[in-house]
Amino acid sequence: MGESEDRGIARANLADERDRRADERDQRADERERRADERERVADEREARADKREQRIRYYEARFEGGAHQDSQAVLTELDAEVLDRAGDEVARAKARLIAASDRTRREQAEIDREVAKSLRRGAASP
Repeated sequence: MGESEDRGIARANLADERDRRADERDQRADERERRADERERVADEREARADKREQRIRYYEARFEGGAHQDSQAVLTELDAEVLDRAGDEVARAKARLIAASDRTRREQAEIDREVAKSLRRGAASP
């Protein structure tokens, strides 16, 4: 009877392991899908910005070509202000990405430090 129970336990353990692996596969698939959705969203935003940029360029070209010299100078001033505004936005986004990467690095280092401390405690506890 003991051998039969052992086989039953082993089968249950194998089933649990298969379920765990299936759950992990599902999680990885969900993560891949989430990343694909994010890439698509970013591409859509990029396309919308490009369309808006093209629309602004056509607007400024029409004003520049159709206006007098003073109006042309005003258009150039507007363009300069817009370029500076965009550069500031890009710098802010780059800074946010850098801060996020730094936070990830700190978290990863903290995890490594915890693992090392656990290993050292285990090593000190062994005879």
